[in-house]
Amino acid sequence: MADGNAGGPTTIVFTSDQASPAPGDWQSIQFRVGAHASSVLRNVLVEYAGSGTAAAVSMEQSASTTLTLDDVTVQNSGYRGIYQVAPSQMSQVT
Repeated sequence: MADGNAGGPTTIVFTSDQASPAPGDWQSIQFRVGAHASSVLRNVLVEYAGSGTAAAVSMEQSASTTLTLDDVTVQNSGYRGIYQVAPSQMSQVT
């Protein structure tokens, strides 16, 4: 869970650790089978991710998982921004 609204209007930033950031500096945030049943990304900035063929945020969930993406910004991705694998297997994305 990354909830930037838990204590106020703070944005959580996932970014590169390079001195001169570039798209694809790091792979991704991945939600896979077995992820917490109520996964949340809220008020989050994801930048310079998406290396190779990985989306900056990738969702591959089981039918028993609820994933909430709320006020998520993806910028400077090297590939896709947000990608959902097998959407018919997910019970809920909000």
